[in-house]
Amino acid sequence: AALDPLDGQGSLAVSGNCLLAVNAGSHTITSFRIKSATEISIADTISSGGTFPVSIAAREGIVYVLNTGGVGSIAGFNLLPFNCKLTSLGASIDLSQTFPSGPPSEPVFNLGPKQIGFTPENNILVLLGSDGGEISTFFQTGNYADGTLNVYELDENGLTSAAALTKTVVPSSSLPYAFDFDSQGRLLLVEAVGAFSNGVSEPISLAQASSVNELGSSVSLWNGIDSRAPRQKSEVNTTLPTGCWVKYSPRDSCVYVTHPEAGSVSSLKVKNKRLKLVEAGAAVTGTPLFDLEFSPDYKFLYVLSVPGDSANAIYVYKVSCDCGLKQIQVITDGLPSNPALSGVRNEFNQTTGYVGMAVF
Repeated sequence: AALDPLDGQGSLAVSGNCLLAVNAGSHTITSFRIKSATEISIADTISSGGTFPVSIAAREGIVYVLNTGGVGSIAGFNLLPFNCKLTSLGASIDLSQTFPSGPPSEPVFNLGPKQIGFTPENNILVLLGSDGGEISTFFQTGNYADGTLNVYELDENGLTSAAALTKTVVPSSSLPYAFDFDSQGRLLLVEAVGAFSNGVSEPISLAQASSVNELGSSVSLWNGIDSRAPRQKSEVNTTLPTGCWVKYSPRDSCVYVTHPEAGSVSSLKVKNKRLKLVEAGAAVTGTPLFDLEFSPDYKFLYVLSVPGDSANAIYVYKVSCDCGLKQIQVITDGLPSNPALSGVRNEFNQTTGYVGMAVF
């Protein structure tokens, strides 16, 4: 894990004047007080309730964190808005993944739990890329499983339990990677690989692929995520490999997905309760693209590029009503590269670097 990004969406979260961050290496989470646009200060650091936290979410004073170590777990916290202090809501809850050979000694890149977030009805959604998957690369033979959507119902105090879980399988072993919700509460789910072979309508499995470029990605639209039977409504082939991070704009119903391997951003639109691909290469940088965030008014999109051993950057785009992107700035200040990682790369041709971004 030391040479890979956190492999998930939501390593940072903003709640009022508080900024929250996961610290995977120390198994903790840290809260910061936002004093101004240029000044923050550490308010609290507390155990994440598990090991290797990768994703965090906050709403109305309740915080949940996703830990990927071992079988994985979630843990809840209270957040005090006036000082950003954190207190535990109680014992963490195991994700209860089943590993034929036992839990891995460290998180499995590509296949671990990906993201945690609040649903439209204030429950908790945990996305598993592969429920109990055990291979560490795309092209190594071994066990990998379908991903799942795990919804935990919260009570009026923000508490949940393993018994409050509803699990829905995402078929085709397509490695669901990240999610967001549209303005109608429908789930937007990015499936990183295998949902479609690149540019072709028929699925291709991980075991059939010899190169990541053979593996197309997709975005699907789901209804009823808070029900006992969520269902997929629409799915679109992005025609690009390795779709990962995703963000939705309620301003114009546009959806944007980063593709690290392709160094590009694809744009889609939700219209008439269905998804439509607008442009596979709405933005192309040629460098690995990771997290993305909107400005508060949704007029601008910020995209994080992390080559690692060269110039890291934040690309700034003006968003048009037809889901187009126009580059207006490239920010490199404050994003130094790490020369010690020169030449050390994972199977995505990526190095360790900045893996999350928040806008406030």
